[in-house]
Formats: sequence, C-alpha cells, structure tokens
Amino acid sequence: MRFDESSLLKILFCVCVCELFAYVFIILSFNTRKNLQWNTRVEIQLNNNFCVISTGKPLSLSETVAI
Repeated sequence: MRFDESSLLKILFCVCVCELFAYVFIILSFNTRKNLQWNTRVEIQLNNNFCVISTGKPLSLSETVAI
C-alpha cells in the first residue's frame, strides 16, 4: 500500500487535530473536577467568637453561626 505526500499530510493533520482535542478535553475535565472539589469542600474556622462554615462560595448570613 503506497501513500502519496498529500494523503500522508492529511493523515498527519487529522492525528494532530485529534490529539489537540484530546488535550483540551483532559484539561477541561481536570479543571471541572478541581472546581467541583473546591465547591464541595467544607471548612470550619474559629474566628474570635464566630464559627465560620465555608463551602467554597461566598458566605451568607445563615452560614455564619455564633457559638
């Protein structure tokens, strides 16, 4: 089976495009997983007389509880 130069270039171009999409997908899935971990993590900090419960998003008044 013989390939001429144009068909080899087409195959090489398709492989490069597929690899580029694979890298973009891997990076996006990694960032999404990291953001989900950040949003579901719960931190409890003691600040003076307040217990601050942080869920990775801005705190509302109901999430700051006095002890």
